[in-house]
Amino acid sequence: MSQSKSKGLYLVAAGLVVALVMAAIALAQQTQTNAKIDKLTHLAEQQSALIAQGAAQGDIQTQIVDQLEAYEKAKLLREYESVVTGYQNAQDKIESGDRIYGNPDAEFSVIEFSDFDCPYCKRYHDTPKKVVDGSGGDVNWVGKHFPVHASAQPLHKASECIGQIAGNKNFWAATQLIFDNDGSRGLKPADLADKMPVDREAFAKCMASSEMQAKVDADYKFGQEAGVSGTPATFVIHHKSGEVYTLKGAVPAGQLEIAIGQLRKKAVAQQATPSS
Repeated sequence: MSQSKSKGLYLVAAGLVVALVMAAIALAQQTQTNAKIDKLTHLAEQQSALIAQGAAQGDIQTQIVDQLEAYEKAKLLREYESVVTGYQNAQDKIESGDRIYGNPDAEFSVIEFSDFDCPYCKRYHDTPKKVVDGSGGDVNWVGKHFPVHASAQPLHKASECIGQIAGNKNFWAATQLIFDNDGSRGLKPADLADKMPVDREAFAKCMASSEMQAKVDADYKFGQEAGVSGTPATFVIHHKSGEVYTLKGAVPAGQLEIAIGQLRKKAVAQQATPSS
């Protein structure tokens, strides 16, 4: 390449970089979103590097698109990774098919009926988790779908598809991401899949089938039969005695712990009472 052509190419590169950076600044002033500045800055850096390497314009465009897609995917997965690390007490596979967080053989289960578009459910979501995490394996948390809001239905189905494709732990990570993004007001099923390590073709196939919707519907019917009329609704069960304690609304962790304590005392008292 001649010196004059090389100099011209670098001037073009510099001009493109300046233009893109200026666009980033203008966009920041208009939207005040740092995420868009990052994206445009990344684009400018990639274009500058490719031009400096002497790549053809068509190749530059293709490579930049590929790199931006990879950049966006990595950014989305960082959100997932920050969430899934908090769900290490969830096993990847549960033989029963239930959505269980914690020890599947725990003495107590906290069964929660939840709606992804319910603000009280969002507030309550961390509560059963905290109780399970502090129980030393004595308590688990069972998630049940009860989408009172029709707008939440697709996300309930999507969470089950993710659980089916990527395992029980990722189901729980998906529920956290849904609440973190304000339910259907912030996410569509495809957006959720973008944030998760799931095969998009398998996810689309699952969403097109009726299998996971049937699971959501079965949870809803079970909740109705159990007397659930609003969310969140919680049933604390002591498996050995079969005793159940019912809680309504976004109760604090202390109330859950009191319910567990009362069921434990009742079970001990029953064992101490001689049978007739």
